[in-house]
This record gives sequence, C-alpha cells and structure tokens, in this order.
Amino acid sequence: MSLKKWLKKIKGYRDVIDFAPACRKYFVLNSFDGVLTALGVILGAFAVGELSKGIVMGAAVGAGIALAMSGIVSAYEVERLENKMRLQKIEKAMMKKTGELHLNASRFATTITAIVYSISALATVFIPVIPFLVFEPTIAMYVAIFVTLLFLFIIGAYMGSLVKEKIFFSGLRFTFAGIGTAVVLYLIKLFLL
Repeated sequence: MSLKKWLKKIKGYRDVIDFAPACRKYFVLNSFDGVLTALGVILGAFAVGELSKGIVMGAAVGAGIALAMSGIVSAYEVERLENKMRLQKIEKAMMKKTGELHLNASRFATTITAIVYSISALATVFIPVIPFLVFEPTIAMYVAIFVTLLFLFIIGAYMGSLVKEKIFFSGLRFTFAGIGTAVVLYLIKLFLL
C-alpha cells in the first residue's frame, strides 16, 4: 500500500473516531509520569546516599520500561473497552451493526493511543537522566531537577494553550508537581533516613 493510500486510510479512521484527543491526553499523562518517575529515582538515590550514574541510569531505564509495558497494556485495554462501548451505543441508536470501517477505525485508534501512551513514558524518562551522561552525579542531579521542571512547565504551557488559558500559570501548575515531588523526597530524607 502506498503512503498516500495509507494516509488516506488513517484520515478515514480519524473521521470515524477522532483519536487525536486521546493520543494527546495519553502523551501528556505518561510524559508526566515518565519525568516524575525519573526525578523520583534520582532524588531517591540521593536521599539514601547512593547517587551514581550507574544506579540512576539502571533504575531509570528499568522504570521507563516498566512504565512503557504497563502503559501499552492498560491503555490498550481501556481504549478497546471505551471504543467497543462507543460502537455498541452507535449500533443501539442506529438499530443495526456498524460496518467494517467502524471496526477497523476502532482497532486502529486503540492501537495508536496505546503506542503513544507507552512511548511517551519511555522517551521522557530519559529527560532527567541525560545530565548524568555529561556531569558528575551531584551536579547532574541539580541539572536534572532544572530540566525536569522546565519540561513540566513546557507541557503545562502547551496544555494551557489548547484551551486559551494563560500559559505561564498552566506551566506553573505542572511545575509545582515536580517541586512537590522534590520536597516530599527531601522531607523523607530529613525525617526518615
């Protein structure tokens, strides 16, 4: 199948089931999870006095793979059920079965959203750990915190721009989640370790 035909087919599927909002939602959700998980790994290693490139990279890669596997299965199943219920509702309203186009569009939308959910966590978990490839661990930790907060701000600003909110305040809301994560881990280090 030529690229042009394949793109036309995807557009047809999107006309039947608009999967772009679900992809956007899943990208943001799991990107958020990916960077905060990696930040948690970094700050957790620091809290127990085991901050090193090897520990951070190993734990972050492991966490990213686990998030990706969990994400693809859970998102696939949730979207499969949601799309199936949507098709059943359409069939009930129309009092007849939907055609093959609806079934194929449903399968395609389910698969694409699950892939987006999975890849977003795996990709973004590396954002906070990249500084560990360049700097010594303590400096890398501070750079990772900055990069993570910046990434969270950008994601928040993007989400705010979609609904015409003030992007600065939308960005700050997301950034506060990263700051909250850092504060909680610091308090755990102070009082429990």
